[in-house]
Amino acid sequence: NLSAELKQRATIPEYSTQIINSLSKDLDPLTHFSIGLMAIQPESRFDSAYNQGIRKTEYWEPTIEDAIDLMAKLPTVAAMVYNNKYSNTELPQWDDSLDWAGNFAKKLGVTDPV
Repeated sequence: NLSAELKQRATIPEYSTQIINSLSKDLDPLTHFSIGLMAIQPESRFDSAYNQGIRKTEYWEPTIEDAIDLMAKLPTVAAMVYNNKYSNTELPQWDDSLDWAGNFAKKLGVTDPV
């Protein structure tokens, strides 16, 4: 189940959270977002496999894992950027009754289930 897989991978490392939260509110939100994505790079499975000498024919395996990890973490990174720039509220935890998009909306503060 993709929703369960995304939930399992959605956690942002604490050091990445600290980096994102330490950024100046004067920066453009896309700068926040870019830095937020770069802050989760140390978790890259491709980087680890590459540094261990993975063969080119196997690049796709850690690449797809990184893509799924990134897809899972995007809502939290984007919501943290939005929250830091515009609302300063605590982000809600993952809600098992919602899918990926529903959780993203909830993290942005959307409460109307339209």
